[in-house]
Amino acid sequence: MHYIDGAEFGWRTGTAKWPAYYADSLGAVENVGPGCPTGVSFGFGTKFPADYQRALYILDWTFGRIYTLHLEPNGATYRARRETFLSGKPLPLTDIAAGPDGSLYFTTGGRGLVSALYRVDYVGNESTKPVQSLALNDAQKLQIKLQASSDVNTLWNALSSPDRTLRYTARIGLEKLPLKQWLPKYNAENKPQTLITSTLAFARMKGEQKLATKKLLGIDYAKLSVNQKIEYLRACSLVWIRLGCSDSDKSAFIKKLSNHYPSYDKNLDSELARAMIYLDSPLAVTKTIALMQSAAGEKQEVSKEVLEGNDTYAKDILNMLKNHPETQALHYALMLKNAKSGWNEKTVLSYYSWLNKASSKSGGRSYKGFINNIRKEALDKLSEPLKKVAASAPQYKAPKEPIAIAEGPGRNWDLESAQAATSDLSKANIANGKKMFQAALCIRCHTMGGSGGNSGPKLTNVGNRFSTKDVLKAIIDPSEVISEQYHFSQFDLKDGSSTRGKVMQEDATHLSIALNPFDLSQVIKLKKSEIKKTSHSPVSPMPPALINSLNPSELRDLMSYLTQQNQG
Repeated sequence: MHYIDGAEFGWRTGTAKWPAYYADSLGAVENVGPGCPTGVSFGFGTKFPADYQRALYILDWTFGRIYTLHLEPNGATYRARRETFLSGKPLPLTDIAAGPDGSLYFTTGGRGLVSALYRVDYVGNESTKPVQSLALNDAQKLQIKLQASSDVNTLWNALSSPDRTLRYTARIGLEKLPLKQWLPKYNAENKPQTLITSTLAFARMKGEQKLATKKLLGIDYAKLSVNQKIEYLRACSLVWIRLGCSDSDKSAFIKKLSNHYPSYDKNLDSELARAMIYLDSPLAVTKTIALMQSAAGEKQEVSKEVLEGNDTYAKDILNMLKNHPETQALHYALMLKNAKSGWNEKTVLSYYSWLNKASSKSGGRSYKGFINNIRKEALDKLSEPLKKVAASAPQYKAPKEPIAIAEGPGRNWDLESAQAATSDLSKANIANGKKMFQAALCIRCHTMGGSGGNSGPKLTNVGNRFSTKDVLKAIIDPSEVISEQYHFSQFDLKDGSSTRGKVMQEDATHLSIALNPFDLSQVIKLKKSEIKKTSHSPVSPMPPALINSLNPSELRDLMSYLTQQNQG
């Protein structure tokens, strides 16, 4: 039997839900999307072919589906290959089991519906000889060993494993032991991954706040991988939540992290926003507003096959998806409601204008109340003059034409895969490419055909000047070559922090700096006396990965529009 002691899959309600990447969570083996899970059973005991004997069968009451999950080893745990085993309309599935005769039985009913019992048999030529479960690999054997171990050295060595499940199991093992038993190792440890994982346990066991803070501040954040940075921030959060954080410690963490925010990695910025707002970083509000405004919406997909299983639920879901809120921007808005300082008239106006627009979107049944609660809690932290500014924010009126949103599913495009996808533009849809110019947020900074923003280069006739490869390269890695006309400056301050932005105005004592390329009207003022050094920023104001919400067809359409190929 495969089980992970103390497993935590992050399921909670409302805003308390955990993201799958939390280091003290394990995420899902397979995410099946919307539905209502009921019965679960393995296929052992059925007279089915080998793959279907080993498969895990899961029932969805809402959409009338039985899925088979074909489990494959993934380090110390498993991943799943999912397929629809059977479906019906209506088919309100309630439970499933392998019968002693080798058939698979399932029942339907629930919520006052008539119940029924069904039997599934295999008819075919494949062998139905009973099979054994898959043999354990080395990582899974080690996971079992760790789970049974109380040896500090054995557990400690696994805290830095590249396998997330092994790190998790080792941490749970530590938490079963008295803290004093492994405190000397924690005191002496200096390897980043081991420190991050052990600090999660240290915080959960109510260790000493000063020691945990010292250990976290001693880690070289810049040298961590993206995943390690996310785990580091989770460890910080647990220390702050469970052990506390003094004002002087907050200042130290701000100095450590401020130069790295934003990172333009979605998950990492989600956690950096949470951290910087908690720490009350002076620039947290301005930076997070910029991220909120630049978060590109990607249309959520629910398969047509699934929706056909329930007309009532399908109608609700489809209506919601037609005007769905931008979930990443919504996360930033949720974080900003906790900001106690750093607000000014422009950021307040931007934030409440966004909330007014968000109120017009279609979420779940509690969505409107959710937005109203964000607005109320955020207002409580504003001064009276700024509350008046918030009240003056324009009410959103739905545009006559829907805002373009990428259908997706997107992907992490690199130059090689993007070139391959756009090698033939002969069948591209240039009209849809114009929509993708909006969906990928190009229009916010660039003018094309007389419309768009002005904080980036004009792209009209760009196809006459650059090849498709050149255009893709500039989109995917905008920092490789930055035009002198559009670069941002980097300001290294005397307090050790730094910030990036475009100088909009200058007087004898101050610089007015725009931090958000999507809205150059949002500025902060820097005292010249606080600036130690000014230089060209090596980071482009254009975020990378803006095309990552596009699928291959949409990317072809966009490139056709930009290069004006396939006009006939």
